Amino acid sequence: MVKVLLRIDEAADALSISRSTAYELIRVGAIRSVHVGRALRVPFSELEAFATRQAEDPCDRGPGDRVPNTLEAATLMQTADRKAVINEGAAAGQGGDPETKATAR
Repeated sequence: MVKVLLRIDEAADALSISRSTAYELIRVGAIRSVHVGRALRVPFSELEAFATRQAEDPCDRGPGDRVPNTLEAATLMQTADRKAVINEGAAAGQGGDPETKATAR
């Protein structure tokens, strides 16, 4: 019988990645997961969809173009979102980056 929902370690093994990378991909939304009670599971179909997205056709890119992987792209988007929030706060007179203020003291 084929499993429909996989534990995180099984999903990581299926993708040949570490368990922590699998959790990170779930956290950033690159791989969808479901809760069954308190257990976190990954649908097998989601692994297939993720692998398909990662195997993007390289013919659409030039020879020197590099496409960031899903985890890099999600991290870049989060960084851009954080900077936008900081800039909006500074423009509204609420100050800048709280980390910068803490280190400036």
